[in-house]
Amino acid sequence: MVRLLTLIPAFIAVPALAYAPHSGEAGTRTMPQLSDIALVVFAAGALWFVRHAMRRRKRKQDAPQPAED
Repeated sequence: MVRLLTLIPAFIAVPALAYAPHSGEAGTRTMPQLSDIALVVFAAGALWFVRHAMRRRKRKQDAPQPAED
């Protein structure tokens, strides 16, 4: 129990170090970041996929059903 109590200050100090302040200066951006481009590509692909699936589902519903004998 005593060992656990001696570790409490370390558990308190570690998160405090993670929130160290930055310099406050914002850097200039000359071009989009790679993550921005990847997000746009992913969103465009997702929209295409969903629209394609919805059109396929609609075509399936509108297709004439074969007559049963």
